[in-house]
Amino acid sequence: KDIISSEAEEEESHSEPEGSDVNHSDEEVKEVPKKKIKKKTKKDQKKPKKPRITVNIYCTQYEVIREVMKKSFRYKVSIDQEVEWDLFWADTGVTSEMLSRMKKFQKINHYPGMSCLARKNNLGKNLMRIRKEYKKDYNFFPPTWLLPYEWNEFKAQFTQKKVQNFYRQTRSSQSRKRNFSNSLMGINKSK
Repeated sequence: KDIISSEAEEEESHSEPEGSDVNHSDEEVKEVPKKKIKKKTKKDQKKPKKPRITVNIYCTQYEVIREVMKKSFRYKVSIDQEVEWDLFWADTGVTSEMLSRMKKFQKINHYPGMSCLARKNNLGKNLMRIRKEYKKDYNFFPPTWLLPYEWNEFKAQFTQKKVQNFYRQTRSSQSRKRNFSNSLMGINKSK
């Protein structure tokens, strides 16, 4: 009895709602043929190729730039100035003439006024200038001086309280010579 009653309950749960016109007699039910699914071949799966990016490295002296652009990014590399390029890589800044000739889609790794932020001495000078106006917002970096031009302000910082700071020469943006000192005696004012 238990087996029969559970089969009857199962049939009721799968029955159609009242008022439906569906008739499930064995005579009318036809098996729908299964569609054959075509397997995708490697040819079908290939994505359309994007046009390769052309990088002009006419103004760079570093071989590593060429290698990275070719091997890592798989860009097309050119050293010819006349070839149309997507990206222009230069070791130094570019002229305003070069910027004016650029098309909308072209990119460059330098921009006008970049030295105001990229060179540490200019960055420090500009940050200190902004700090004077917005003290609360620009207190995330240590006090900075451009020597020998700001020697008096630098000296006043040491005489007011004992603060350990360091001094860095600003001969170029990639200076390798650094001088560290805890007193004013160890710093050459004339450099």
